Amino acid sequence: MASSNVTTSNVGFTKPVNVIVGLVFLLTAAVGILFNGCIIIVFLKKRQKLLNPTTCFILALTCLDFFMSLVNMPMVIVSSFLGDWAFGIPGCIFYGFTMTFTGLTIIAILTMISFDQYIVMVKSHLKCKRTIRIAILACLMCFLWGLSWAVGPLVGWNSYVFTIEAVHTSCAVNWNSKKVSDLLFTMSLLVFCFLLPFSFVSFFYVNIYLKVKRSPRINTKSSNKKRQERRQKYIAKTIFFMLGAFLLSWCPYAIVVIWSAIGDSRDLPNLVVILPALFAKISVIWNPLIYAFRNRELKNSWKAIFHSDRETEAEPT
Repeated sequence: MASSNVTTSNVGFTKPVNVIVGLVFLLTAAVGILFNGCIIIVFLKKRQKLLNPTTCFILALTCLDFFMSLVNMPMVIVSSFLGDWAFGIPGCIFYGFTMTFTGLTIIAILTMISFDQYIVMVKSHLKCKRTIRIAILACLMCFLWGLSWAVGPLVGWNSYVFTIEAVHTSCAVNWNSKKVSDLLFTMSLLVFCFLLPFSFVSFFYVNIYLKVKRSPRINTKSSNKKRQERRQKYIAKTIFFMLGAFLLSWCPYAIVVIWSAIGDSRDLPNLVVILPALFAKISVIWNPLIYAFRNRELKNSWKAIFHSDRETEAEPT
């Protein structure tokens, strides 16, 4: 197992700022557990009605976000309040591995969601080939993809250390290492796990947007025309939110990684270093908001369960 260069010197933020960062992470974790937990409950209660290729991807994404909120975030919260990493070398390796695994798997799942929507909206003649079995296999491939990269630092191809998140409250891959093998890992990770997925996601969503924009107008009935316009606006907004969330979650982190690989992240102000990591972690909130609550089947099932529960509470005993 690769070693972790854990240090105990506190060169990060001042104590008040560390507490503020800890509170932000605490709020993020609480909301992430609540939102993603509720979606998982909806799936469990309405699985027969909800299960389809698209919701398979959403469920996988939700489980990953729930795991990150429940397992990884508390480690950062405790360390932020203490102002230094609180879980030693084994905890650093565990945190770095699980965060790398979940982060890369989430990116892969988001790419598959964009591809799934591309098939539905643009290549509709291929919709018949979308099955739950294929969706589950695709999810498993995404999990194996994230796992294969996350294992690298455990077997000596790079390592999990205090690096980008230099406030000493978190661990990550050693992006600062200038060893040839470590640089190869960093560059490979950027190309295959960020730039390539980002290119696919952009291509799929841009084509979906163009397809919706070019769809013929209905002039026979005004009600149909208004319904179509509302649908087009809804799809366009959803695409904007999906692509924007992907960029906001992962682009800043990728930029800091590139800076660390070609220079030294320690030259960057601590705030510039911590914000990209914060954006990536806050994705546990906006992923369910965008991908789940803007899905019609999930939203209707959520309303049905919530309304049913309220009616049950209102009934006299």
